[in-house]
Amino acid sequence: MPRFDIHQHLWPEQLVAALAKRGEPPRLVGSRLDLREGSFETDLGAHDLDTRMRLLDRDEIDVAIVSFPPTMGFEEAPELAEAYDEGILEVAAASRGRIRPLKPGWWTPVVEYTAQMQAAYAAWLAGGRSDVPIVFAIMAGGAPFQLERLRSRGDRSEVPPNVYFDTASYGRNAIDLTVAAYGVERILFGSDAPVMDPRTTIEALGNLFDTLAGENPARLFA
Repeated sequence: MPRFDIHQHLWPEQLVAALAKRGEPPRLVGSRLDLREGSFETDLGAHDLDTRMRLLDRDEIDVAIVSFPPTMGFEEAPELAEAYDEGILEVAAASRGRIRPLKPGWWTPVVEYTAQMQAAYAAWLAGGRSDVPIVFAIMAGGAPFQLERLRSRGDRSEVPPNVYFDTASYGRNAIDLTVAAYGVERILFGSDAPVMDPRTTIEALGNLFDTLAGENPARLFA
């Protein structure tokens, strides 16, 4: 059974070139990524396809689901999203199915990321479609912490079985809480590579790794 990491980022050459051409954030100046919220040294080599393939091999991951980073500010710089879309399709083709891209995210980096994901999750609960599978990144910003509070406010509806949460950046305590709240079958392995080292989450998962990286995404993508 193939293993999936459903939360990674990979910058194709077209995106790197588009960032380098910009005169204001978001932009690249050498290896420094300038965003509205600050500047960050970036290892551009981590976005090389061969390097990523070696990372996947090291962690025994067969397929990585990649997306355009929402913090990049694609709404204020739409040419970046266009460059990403063009380049990532070429990367996916060259990877022979091991890199699978998502379209750019719909949220904007206006407020802190986890609070934004909680808002997205709450909005989906209030009016989402139960017949469409949906994956919330980074545990929906800590959605399991809010389950009892939701119930104390009178919302005792069950979360539909096609709702999933990825583990990106979280350790065993948060994962165990999410499993207790929603069941292990709702959790998917996501690493946020190369922002985060996948080994941190893999080691935290222990014997849950095969379930979260293999069985659960296999059921989602069937």
